Amino acid sequence: MKRAQITVFMSLLLPLFLGVLGAVLDSAYQQVIRSRIQRSLTLCEYSLLSEYQADLWERYGLFFLDSAYGDRQESEQKVQTRLLTYLKGNLSWRDGEARGAFTPFQTAVCELETRDFSRATDGKGQVFYEQAVAFEQDLWGASLLPEWLDCTENARNLEEQENSFQDADQRERDNLEVLRQRRREEEEEDTEDPTAEMIQERESSLLAMVVAETDHMSSRAVSLDKVPSVRPLLEGCGPAGHISPGVINDQWFHTYLLERCANAREALQQEREGEWLAYELEYILVGKDSDRENLEGVVKRLLLLREGVNYAYLLTDSKKQAEAFALAAVVAGLTLMPELVDALKQVILLTWAYGESILDVRGLLQGNQIALVKTGESWKLPLTKLFTLRSHVSEYDNRTDAGGLKYEGYLRLLLTVTGRDKKCMRALDIMEGNLRATEQGRYLYMDQCIDGLTVRAEFSATSLFSGFAGRSGGVHQMTAERRFLYEW
Repeated sequence: MKRAQITVFMSLLLPLFLGVLGAVLDSAYQQVIRSRIQRSLTLCEYSLLSEYQADLWERYGLFFLDSAYGDRQESEQKVQTRLLTYLKGNLSWRDGEARGAFTPFQTAVCELETRDFSRATDGKGQVFYEQAVAFEQDLWGASLLPEWLDCTENARNLEEQENSFQDADQRERDNLEVLRQRRREEEEEDTEDPTAEMIQERESSLLAMVVAETDHMSSRAVSLDKVPSVRPLLEGCGPAGHISPGVINDQWFHTYLLERCANAREALQQEREGEWLAYELEYILVGKDSDRENLEGVVKRLLLLREGVNYAYLLTDSKKQAEAFALAAVVAGLTLMPELVDALKQVILLTWAYGESILDVRGLLQGNQIALVKTGESWKLPLTKLFTLRSHVSEYDNRTDAGGLKYEGYLRLLLTVTGRDKKCMRALDIMEGNLRATEQGRYLYMDQCIDGLTVRAEFSATSLFSGFAGRSGGVHQMTAERRFLYEW
């Protein structure tokens, strides 16, 4: 009787036990399916991101996926089609399986959604900025950080001296004109201004004086109507935020630009064929539509930097001040207005600083080193030759200052005091312009280049017990989401 009771009890308990066992097995089965889905998404990410735009990588060291796949216009459908191809390939069972046989882990993609494209132009080029900085950090490490900190400090000091020079230049010329007018009224005599011709030179084109061989200057010009920095852009979700803009990261970015973009000094020696503009760094700094205008803009900025430094040196050199005073006294003649001599002396010093700056910039474009701060040994232009500089400017060619900066070093200084947004977007202008001149990139748009996107997919998977003894089980619905992103 007791045995019969046990048998009945076990008979009643067995279905419950089998139900629990089945639930546990089915739960484990679902976890395996989820793991397989995640693995498939990972493989899909590798496959999709491996289709990066090859020219962008080879020329600029950047990983971006052209979401238009070589066509004129971006289409999410194209991206989703590629994703589905990879997902289905990763989820499918082995080929050659016997038809109708039990095949576990059968999973299908029911729905696919892509969103949150991270575009190269997002954040005024911040997405591009992050990749460029990461590229240089990985390439160089931290070996250049002390030099860059000095560069940032030098750029600030030079900018302050430039502003001081411009203020002093305008003030002293205004004072001189007032005093000359007063002398005409009181003594009925005019005072000659020996710097007038040099002032006219400053207001005219400078390239003839600072470029040794003007025949080698580029005459390229482009239309800026549709470049990324001007046209309306597709909007994405913004940068990943892995790298924050700052003083050190800006210098990494400047290193990237100096390595990847051509400059006028290089192009004057050997111009590259087929480029959008030949003077790329000059375009980043100035943003005009022709090489000539961009070079002239950089030359003017370099002159202002050098004028401030050179004028500051002249104020410390008593010998040169004495020369300027003697010339001012001769020009003013016998006058009862000593303040006129002092004012004329200051204008002569300012003009002398300008003449020396012409030689500095000319030397930079020839590849010479120019000292950041002048000394008596590094000063080139004597006062006696200041006012005839144009006729003998070539006499000072190929003079270099030991320990000075080259043209690229001064470009780094100018980049340091140029707005980050301008630098990023104009660099993207150059990349797009150069790549669109190639066969593969003729339809490339930088705002269609992405380095990240979010993929959300819904899957259906058969139940564990489907296929046994002709049984048709239920279907599990699962959702997975993953951020596809280039790791750098």
